[in-house]
Order: sequence, then C-alpha cells, then structure tokens
Amino acid sequence: MLRDGAQDYVTKPFPMEELKARAKNLVTMKRTRDVLQRELQTQLADLTELAGELTQRKRELQTAVGALGVARDQAERASQLKSNFLSLVSHELRSPLTTLQLHLDRLHRDQDGTLTAKQQGMLDRMDASTKRLLDLIESLLEYSRIESDRLTTALEPVDLAALVGDVVSELRPGAEEKRLELRTYLPPSPRAAITDARLARLILVNLIGNAIKFTSQGWIEVALEQSAAAHRLQVTDTGPGILKERQASIFEPFEQAQDIAHKHMSGFGLGLALVRDMTSALGGTVEVTSKVGEGSKFVVTLPEKGLAAKGA
Repeated sequence: MLRDGAQDYVTKPFPMEELKARAKNLVTMKRTRDVLQRELQTQLADLTELAGELTQRKRELQTAVGALGVARDQAERASQLKSNFLSLVSHELRSPLTTLQLHLDRLHRDQDGTLTAKQQGMLDRMDASTKRLLDLIESLLEYSRIESDRLTTALEPVDLAALVGDVVSELRPGAEEKRLELRTYLPPSPRAAITDARLARLILVNLIGNAIKFTSQGWIEVALEQSAAAHRLQVTDTGPGILKERQASIFEPFEQAQDIAHKHMSGFGLGLALVRDMTSALGGTVEVTSKVGEGSKFVVTLPEKGLAAKGA
C-alpha cells in the first residue's frame, strides 16, 4: 500500500487513540505541505517577475549607457569646437589690438605737449580700454588652453617680490582713478621661487584687477609671505564682499563675483577660474575668505618648486 501512495498504516488490532493521532498528524502534514507548496509557487512567481524586471532594467541600462556614450562624444566635440573657436577669435582680435596698442604707446612717447587736456584724456582712455581688451583676450586664450589640456608650465627662478611690484605698478592707474589706496607688503629679504613667471603674473593680474574692479572705496593690499616650503600671495580688499554660499562657485568659468547691482562691470567671469586652474597647474592652492560689507581676501599658496611641464 505504501507503494500505491499510502502515507501511513496501522496494524490490527489498533487502539482508537493511536488511529486518531496518526490521522491528525497526516492532516497536519498535508496542510503544511499545501502551505509550503503555495508559498513556493508564490516565491517562484516573484522570482520570475523579478528576473523579468532585471532583464528590462538591463536593457534600459544598456540603452542609457549607449546614450551617455553618444552624449559624451558630442560634448567632447562641442568642447573642442568651442576651444578652437575661442582660440581663433582671440588670435584674430589680438593682432589688430596689439598693433593699436603699439601706436598708442608711440603717441605717448612722441607727443611733445601739443595735445590738449581733453585730447590727452581721450588718449589715456583709449590706452586703458585697449589694455583691458587685451587682458580679456589673454584670459580667453588661457581658458581655451586649459579646456584643450594644452596649458604647460615653464619652471624657472622667479623673483615674486619684483613681480608683485611690476604688476602693482601696471595696475596702479586703475586704482588711482577710483581713488583707492593700493599698497604692498613684501619680505625684507625675498627669495626666488621655482615657478612659471607668466602664469604667476596672470594670477596676480587677475586677483589685483578683480580687487580694483569691485572695490569702490578704501584700499587694496597685496602681500607676499614666504616660508621654507611655500610662497603665499595675498590680495585683500575693502570691496562689497562675497556671500558665503557663492564663495565656491566664483571659481567656476563664467561666474561673476558681483551681485546684481554690479552686473554692468566688464569681464567674462573667467578671471578666478583661471586663477584656480593656473594655480593648480603650478601645484598650488587658492582660497578665499570674505564677509559681505567688509571685503575679501584671496590667498594663493605656491610650493617652493612648481610642477614640471606636461610631457616633460
């Protein structure tokens, strides 16, 4: 009978209590088996559904990865086109402006006092405007080099104290025009840094130029501090200050430090982005501390020896 599917048996004569107990056990086992079978079927259905969902998600993920690959390729091509365009336009603009600047410099040298005060003022304004345009174009060129990963460093001994003096002298007329005090603090016995003179100069030009642009009254201080392992260039101003939540974003390309009230000011918003990237290229860091209504302080820390040129 067991071969025919019987679950149990009793032999005669059998006690009634034993029969009831065996029957009860068999019923319990049958119910338990039915419950387990239903649960197993439910689990199998869930697994089947989950496998189907996973298959669908896999297809969707593969589609998304493919789309991201296409978008990445398009973004890279667009970035390259943008960099090429910026470089081309910058070069085409710089050539005539450089020629104009040379003629203005010659006028300054050769004029023998025959210009009236009004004419001299016009000449000075033309000179300042041309230099501002050249600085903007140089910023675009540096940005295109960074974007296309062509920014290189040429390390050499650089007298940072003398460099600070040169840049401050160059930018002082702009400060004087706004009646701002532009002062410097240099170490008594400065030493040379092994860095890139061109990039260090552009860093100073952008930081000091920004300070002059956004400060309407008070003073601007440029300081050089040197330790055994680093050189710190500090530019402090009494400008409007920068909101704390905006202090990180001002180092992004095309971001502006000024608020809505100052949106008429010139510039592409590339200055601080260039400062960050050029400082990084030299192995340094740039930080800002600022309080609205009190001014800002930018600190560029350069190592004793900058990073070697790419590919060197």
